[in-house]
Amino acid sequence: MKTGRTAALLVALLAFLHLTTGVAAAAILTYQYSGTFDTGPLAGTAYSGTFSYDTAGNMNLQTGIPLTFSVPFTPFTTTTIEAHPTGIPLFTLVDGRTTGGNSLHISITHFVSPELNAPLPAIQFASVFFSPDPNFTVVSIDNDTFITLPEPGTSILLTTGLAALLGVSWRRRQRA
Repeated sequence: MKTGRTAALLVALLAFLHLTTGVAAAAILTYQYSGTFDTGPLAGTAYSGTFSYDTAGNMNLQTGIPLTFSVPFTPFTTTTIEAHPTGIPLFTLVDGRTTGGNSLHISITHFVSPELNAPLPAIQFASVFFSPDPNFTVVSIDNDTFITLPEPGTSILLTTGLAALLGVSWRRRQRA
């Protein structure tokens, strides 16, 4: 009987932990992306990078965001992230430009606009357009970019649940 109450209490605590980890506090969220260009002068070239935004900042447009891109290795002088540009609630655009040089445009498609105050909703697909010309005269394109956001709350929940299962099985063996 005591084990049943302990298990019920443990399940209730785990449910509460899951609910509290989903609440987003104002913070810098950093997304990682990677892919290989499909077309253009860089076709077949792999790339990776990151972009970030501040969840306490402007919900629809932020400038000066941290943005990295592995091809080429020069930093961007102008960066912008914009939720649902021109009123379309399916896109988030991340742009980076180097004065007189490179341009990077990451177009992220998802079913619900993120409003930039929480992690992006499930991403359906993303595209990266890169040009050595700031006006996109020559564009290398990848239409299946992979974007991820590490979620520490998920791993904590999984670890706690596995530890609970191990504890319950160990206790049952001790009683037997």
